[in-house]
Amino acid sequence: MSRPKLADAVKKIIDLSKPLYIDGQWKKPRISGRKYARLRKQFVSSGYYWPEKPLRDRSKDVPSKGHKWEREREERLSQIAEKMRKMPQMIADYRQQRKAQKQKSQEKNLKDPTKLLAAIRKKGGTKSQQELEQLLRKHKQKDN
Repeated sequence: MSRPKLADAVKKIIDLSKPLYIDGQWKKPRISGRKYARLRKQFVSSGYYWPEKPLRDRSKDVPSKGHKWEREREERLSQIAEKMRKMPQMIADYRQQRKAQKQKSQEKNLKDPTKLLAAIRKKGGTKSQQELEQLLRKHKQKDN
């Protein structure tokens, strides 16, 4: 489909409505947007052919980027879903690790008699000094 030929006056108005890049600076268009629209309307009503704006001039061919969180939403949701699938195993590993640390610290405390006495007193399991000394002797016999 061929387009009708543009009149020289229409070409001139279109050229004057665009900004110019001269000596490293942008210069304003000689015809403002309001005047351009008025002239376009007059020429079209007089029967002249006026071309439609190209898509790029109407900002239609470039989709908007959107917000960063919107662009990365799918990736983030997939990461969350993957990590939630791993969660029961991670919790079990954590609990096992904490249990091992607790046992290790308890064993370390039981080897030191003063810490053993402090632990027994803290629990409130014995009341007299004699009972504590008996427990210490039993503990030493187990180590030997």
